[in-house]
Amino acid sequence: MHAIRPLPDQLINQIAAGEVVERPAAALKELLENSLDAGATQIDIDLAGGGVKLIRVADDGMGIDREDLVFAVARHATSKISSASDLEAIGTLGFRGEALASIAAVSRLALTSRSRTKPHAWRIEVDGGEVGAPQPAALASGTTVTVQELYFNTPARRKFLRTDATEFGHCEEAFRRIALSHPDTGFTMQHNASVRYRLLAQGRRARVDALLGDEFAAQAAYVDEHGPGLSLAGWVVRPAYATSARDAQYLFVNGRFVRDRVLAHALREAYRDVLHHERQPAYALWLTIEPRIVDVNVHPAKAEVRFRDSGAVHQFVRHAVEKSLASTAAEQPAVSASERLGVAAARVPPSRRAFTPGCSVTGCRCSTKLSEPSEPMDPTCPTLAIIRSASLWRSCMESSCSLKTATGWCWSTCMPRTNASSTSVSRPRLTARCRCSRCWCR
Repeated sequence: MHAIRPLPDQLINQIAAGEVVERPAAALKELLENSLDAGATQIDIDLAGGGVKLIRVADDGMGIDREDLVFAVARHATSKISSASDLEAIGTLGFRGEALASIAAVSRLALTSRSRTKPHAWRIEVDGGEVGAPQPAALASGTTVTVQELYFNTPARRKFLRTDATEFGHCEEAFRRIALSHPDTGFTMQHNASVRYRLLAQGRRARVDALLGDEFAAQAAYVDEHGPGLSLAGWVVRPAYATSARDAQYLFVNGRFVRDRVLAHALREAYRDVLHHERQPAYALWLTIEPRIVDVNVHPAKAEVRFRDSGAVHQFVRHAVEKSLASTAAEQPAVSASERLGVAAARVPPSRRAFTPGCSVTGCRCSTKLSEPSEPMDPTCPTLAIIRSASLWRSCMESSCSLKTATGWCWSTCMPRTNASSTSVSRPRLTARCRCSRCWCR
């Protein structure tokens, strides 16, 4: 075994970059957080090659003095904390002072900044960890960080990067999280000289509509709950509109996007009795909590947090979401096609069904308004008590069809026990947990 010896600073920075700068999206996230901590009201982002060839972030924040430029690219140098007691109440997005140093160790970085109190701007360049001397530069205000050729000196890391399109997708998701967490800041983002986003400083609802689509908030219930030392606001999608994808789950704690197990479990519990297990909840929620009762210094990428009283936070979030979803209890729950098929097959005898005009199934007698309700239905009509073909039922596109709009069983308590290919239908037993007032099993 070799003798123990200290590692060179450059190697230390490259090791740290493996934790902080996992991919271009991680570098973009760190740069955006620095801009927001500097009080920026407008941030412009320019990417090339999925962020591998170029990442440029320009803001109008307070800027950096010439004397501090060297410290800005040094390891563990920061203006956001000064003592151990500051770690107990972190109110900024960044605080470790290792982001710029880690990025500069595996790229060609240029930092240009002009302090609001200074008449001139200054620029410093770092090439693979080699720091140059500050030089005069031209800049109106704020700070501009340019990162070129990420991982140029660490080919082992660069070969694990994906295609430019994939890396840009990760950068886009990092940008979306930052933009959602700070709707009062304007953003522009372009990739390969093509503008992808142009967001004005606006409220949360307008920012959600711009990034998640108008339908998200239109199909979501508003959450606004306050408690001692914490509050929760945002939107949770109604169970009837939930999907099987997890592409719209955004949770922020004091303006920081997190993936916390306690909060994720609280949200699953809130949806447990109203959402089918194949569906995923969608939400955009902002949790504001006293900084002294949450620890954000538990993960290298600051993606996890730890609460002093996790049980109380869990209960608060769960009850807040349950309260918002309670107003949507009358809506039809989101169930799978097979369950809807079973529900429709067992509900009402054919003679008592309502005929709905406009059914698009070829040859269906309900596609025209019948003069006499007692007239027998065509064998291919999807409103037969026993449906012979699930694909035939799915092909009916008429949203007002009595089959599709009929209220079914509460999926969580009385699942339909029927076989679409069988002529016998068994009625489920009523269970005490069934809360659906219109459920047929009652």
